[in-house]
Amino acid sequence: MRLTKKWIATIFLISILMICSIVYYFGQENMVCYYVCINPVYGNKTRDAVTIYIPIVLTKDGKIHEVMKNLKVYNASEVEIINTKYGKALKIVTSNYTVIKGYYAYRTKVFSSWDPIKPSLTYHDYLGYRTHIYLNGKADYVNLSLSMCSESTFILEGGYCWFLSETLKNGWIVYDCRKGYTHFSHCKMFR
Repeated sequence: MRLTKKWIATIFLISILMICSIVYYFGQENMVCYYVCINPVYGNKTRDAVTIYIPIVLTKDGKIHEVMKNLKVYNASEVEIINTKYGKALKIVTSNYTVIKGYYAYRTKVFSSWDPIKPSLTYHDYLGYRTHIYLNGKADYVNLSLSMCSESTFILEGGYCWFLSETLKNGWIVYDCRKGYTHFSHCKMFR
């Protein structure tokens, strides 16, 4: 039996429809991740705890994002979400090298946008993105690395992230933070 052009076109169309149906059914996975690394350095001083207030992940309407509800905390004596004069913040009390991770993923329709997140305590001006961070403590210095990302896994992985890496000073200080677009998954690194 010889296939005609009409049969080949029909088989091709049915194949495309099946593939599209499978992709649509499984959808895409959207991910939001939160990663914090704090390193207080003491030198010869006693290891008194430092207190830090840092940005948290908010939804586009200003509510606390799901990623903040199940944080994995390593080596901090106290971690809680508080209200400050600049907005909601994560309060961390520690005297050790501390890591905090958050990961939230869910399936959604194909071609849905990334989860529109924003960091608390952050604003945009003519200099770029800036964020308020508070430090109180007697460490020689405190290094902070913070990232929060919103990504999607449909066809090509990608999304956008907020980054901050600074040596902190005591008091409420405004620091520059960067927002960038990614073409690979940061969130998979922080699971």
